[in-house]
Amino acid sequence: MAVLAFETSTAQGSVAVVEGEKVLASRTWLRDRSHSELLTAEIEAVLAESNLKSNSLRALAIGHGPGSFTGLRVAVNAAKSLGYALNLKTYSFDTHTILANGVERTDLPVLVLINAQKNAFFSAVFEREADRWTQTRPLELTHADELDSLLKVPHLGVGDGFMELGDELLLNLKSLVARDSATKDYPHASILGRMSENTKRAPAPLVWNEVQALYIRASGAEEKLREGLKR
Repeated sequence: MAVLAFETSTAQGSVAVVEGEKVLASRTWLRDRSHSELLTAEIEAVLAESNLKSNSLRALAIGHGPGSFTGLRVAVNAAKSLGYALNLKTYSFDTHTILANGVERTDLPVLVLINAQKNAFFSAVFEREADRWTQTRPLELTHADELDSLLKVPHLGVGDGFMELGDELLLNLKSLVARDSATKDYPHASILGRMSENTKRAPAPLVWNEVQALYIRASGAEEKLREGLKR
């Protein structure tokens, strides 16, 4: 039985149906509209392409963040609704872990940078141990001016945070951060689906009302409200 995976934590959305190591169908889009406007139709499309009915699914899988507040809510709400309606449990993964697991190059540790807006990034470091990526520095909120003092040895950089760095900061990091065109800067549902099918490494699946987003900072609206209250 297959897993239906969907990822909407960044500007790119994706859905996939995965069985074991095989991706039966997948769809990807860049957000020019809300992910919520596209997700249901894309789920229906990958199920049709896989020749599967929803009652043939084993579980759901999502990325729970960090990332876009609106995007995370889309994935979490969809997982809760489908989990309840179809009686399916959900595998829920950190966005930075999904990104690291999409890296095939193994000669360098991986620095994940996820765009947190306002010149800030969610950062984490992974190192290759045996046949898996292991997180060796905890996820934290890092500001742009801290990045050039963050690293002491070369790393492979991945994540949409690198798309947001200006030329000056990229030059400061150039000697310590390698970039690989084969490595994708957006987390993808096909990676997420494979992770959930690896039952020895996947976290315990959650029932529908246990699924939550990982929020590390307040939303833009909440931060504006706090700033207004301080004045």
